[in-house]
Amino acid sequence: MEIEPDAVILAAMRERREAPRDPTRTKAVMLVHDKLGEHAGILGDVSRVGMKIRSRFCFPCGSEVTIMPPSNEILILPCARVQIVRQNLKDDCGDQVFDYGLRFVQRNDPARHAWFLALRQPLDTSMGERIVMAE
Repeated sequence: MEIEPDAVILAAMRERREAPRDPTRTKAVMLVHDKLGEHAGILGDVSRVGMKIRSRFCFPCGSEVTIMPPSNEILILPCARVQIVRQNLKDDCGDQVFDYGLRFVQRNDPARHAWFLALRQPLDTSMGERIVMAE
């Protein structure tokens, strides 16, 4: 079967992401807003430019928040400053939750690379060492 050139072009046009997303192991994180406070979230996926998080709290689209890393004795990640660029209301078994598309605020932030590398693949913790990604 031969693929039509138009189908390839249409598929490329639908993919708007600058960097592919990789699924992560489910991790609880905290989102901290300067005025709205601290609220829990679940990390869904991560890329080199952003991440997806689900939360029960409604942050305004366009807001900047600080993502506190998952508390883990093995993995130490820096906090990450992100902007909410996409927001979708979802129904989760009768509860309303928000899916957020987040983009790292600074392109040269070392947290971007640290979060991507640490959370997109399983860690080898057989030696019992803590892994420090960035300070």
